[in-house]
Amino acid sequence: MSGSYDEPTSRATDTPRAADELVARGHSRTGRMGSPKRRWGRIIAGLTGASLIGLKAWSGWLELKRLELSQIAGDRGLPPASGRIEIADLRERVRKLEAIAAGIDI
Repeated sequence: MSGSYDEPTSRATDTPRAADELVARGHSRTGRMGSPKRRWGRIIAGLTGASLIGLKAWSGWLELKRLELSQIAGDRGLPPASGRIEIADLRERVRKLEAIAAGIDI
């Protein structure tokens, strides 16, 4: 019975001649991934790329937080002029009340 699990299947690299033909066409004898050096090179290149993408994302996130902080700091600037006048009036009233409490005539 052809194709059953009991029978071994033949591959193109079962014979030395077939393997040599594949190598001549650019295929590797070591398998799909190539040599261990090539495999490690791909792993390092992938990790480098992922690290660079992560650093770029981190940099963007930090820039976003800087903008948010500068916007919050900008919102806490000087109050409007009417607010400053009201604060000055309240301070004057507090000074008068402190003077009355101390028994000093103004």
